Amino acid sequence: MKAGSSAAFLVKVERDLVGGLQHLLVLAVIKRQKAAHGYGIIRALDEATGGRGAWKEGTIYPLLATLEREGLVASRWGDPASGPRRKYYQLTPAGVQALRIAIATWNETRTAVDRLLEPS
Repeated sequence: MKAGSSAAFLVKVERDLVGGLQHLLVLAVIKRQKAAHGYGIIRALDEATGGRGAWKEGTIYPLLATLEREGLVASRWGDPASGPRRKYYQLTPAGVQALRIAIATWNETRTAVDRLLEPS
């Protein structure tokens, strides 16, 4: 594998891994923060992933809209002490259950991948 294609492969792997976990990570941030607005979710994801997810408004807001349509989060408008009105998201009971299942699935997957990647 050439050096350039090696770098491209690594970028693709990282993008695919983080992209595949977006729903799980967003639900986890909302649960941790109790009620979170879009920008706060982006900041929390950037901090947790070291900026690796390239979390942008164009990714997060459509994802939040999807989670809301699926009944996993509910939103409400709030007026913070300073700044513009913000839409806050909270997990619904279905969202709590979905997060619980996603975490269990992630733990099983991580265990299997760790086994495969351990030196023999």
